[in-house]
Amino acid sequence: MKDLYKSISLDDGRVAVIELAGDKYAITKKTSIKEVQNMEAVHNHLQEAKLFEWLNIYFKIVVPKVISWNAVDETINLEFKDGKNLEELLSIVDENRPAIIDFTQKLLTWIKETGTFWRGLAPRHIVLDTNNNEVTILDFERPVMLKNGGFFESEFNDKLRGLVHEEFSAFLFEDEQQKIFPDIWKDENYKEEIDLEAIHGKRIKLLLNNFFGLHEKKTSREELYFVYRFMSYMVTPYLIDGKEFFPLKAIDKKVRGAENYVNTVLTLMTMDKNKWPKYLEYEIN
Repeated sequence: MKDLYKSISLDDGRVAVIELAGDKYAITKKTSIKEVQNMEAVHNHLQEAKLFEWLNIYFKIVVPKVISWNAVDETINLEFKDGKNLEELLSIVDENRPAIIDFTQKLLTWIKETGTFWRGLAPRHIVLDTNNNEVTILDFERPVMLKNGGFFESEFNDKLRGLVHEEFSAFLFEDEQQKIFPDIWKDENYKEEIDLEAIHGKRIKLLLNNFFGLHEKKTSREELYFVYRFMSYMVTPYLIDGKEFFPLKAIDKKVRGAENYVNTVLTLMTMDKNKWPKYLEYEIN
């Protein structure tokens, strides 16, 4: 049986690999019809998108093919795509890392230029297959935003800020983040107020309350960006005695639930960072 690449979590029992006839495999996933519709929309959008170029090689960007959809059980079967997901590749620090950083930067540029954004954008939802010159993108349960002609720099940065930036920051060292996201926090509308209902993520709202007090309906972009930057900072990898430590891996292994996450990161904030692994009961390999 093939292992399920890290791009999809098995924690909640909603996703599994099944074996088909002829030594073939598929992913089965409990989801909603909305993900099926989003996948179709992204697939159609990609037919008109330019190829992705990396290392002087052209790659095709694809979504997995839908084998079947069971509306009664709300279960989708998808083709299993070969390759390694970007989270796995970014977890390795060796002589190949500059190339993977270059891949990450160029892929995000491709996403901006082709107007192909989905709120599930994260390293674990990108699978690189160098044997077939193919990049598979995954996880379309949340909204997709597709725009022919691409996004302006300002609107793309606005989409990246928050959970997407946090996901990438968890596998990028500080200097790599500055290279890939040089202008992400540039915004002329820092004082603009934002409806709390438009903010996605319970962790974000809990942190806003912790740092700035309870808000009834609105918060400012300045306060929201402070929380976004804090969340990215708390998962940014760093070295301890010459060994790489990826805080998100430790936090994800130990912490469940938004409240526990907030309590944990606020405690970590008060500690010497060299003591984080011990507190999180995580052994650095």
